[in-house]
Amino acid sequence: MFKEIFKNLNGGWMELNLNEEAKKFPEINFSDPVECGIWLQKLHKNYGIDYSYGGFLENRSFIWKDHYNIKEALFIHEGTDFNVSSGTEVFLFEEGEVVEIMRDTEMHGGWGNAVVFWISKIEKYVIYAHMDKDLFVSLNDKYSKGSKVGIVGGPDQNGHYFPHLHLQFMDKDFASKYKRFFDVGGYSAKNSEMLSHLYDPMNFLK
Repeated sequence: MFKEIFKNLNGGWMELNLNEEAKKFPEINFSDPVECGIWLQKLHKNYGIDYSYGGFLENRSFIWKDHYNIKEALFIHEGTDFNVSSGTEVFLFEEGEVVEIMRDTEMHGGWGNAVVFWISKIEKYVIYAHMDKDLFVSLNDKYSKGSKVGIVGGPDQNGHYFPHLHLQFMDKDFASKYKRFFDVGGYSAKNSEMLSHLYDPMNFLK
């Protein structure tokens, strides 16, 4: 499953709603990436899985109740998270061109190291986020399907989150609202009109 983006991973996957799972553990500080990561590992073990995914348009108002997003009530998650270990290699699922490289590792809750591709075949922009600083692509270059993009980063590199890959698919109308993709937050308000310009990554992956 998801061999287009994780060529070297073997094991069982399961879709999880992390916000609903988090409600069962109110004592945990989910804004602490280490504590949250340990909780997620235990969750995987309890379900008998190796990895989990999910989160597209998920309301994460509980799991991020102590997060900076609360100030503007930005809790609707704009992409899908793939919860894998730091150091996991990440690959390009379809031919694409690098249109922006983002680095904001000092910001708690930021993108960490991220790459934005224009995928002409599906006419979508795609963000690969929360990676390590060592990226294997360059700005404005085109890459074939299966090219190595980077590796999943730890909290000190990925924007201060538990290790995971965030994939976000957006159309041109969404992109036109921002001067640069760095300004895209990854979360929206629940009544945002821009939600209709986001696309479920599961429709494009196997």
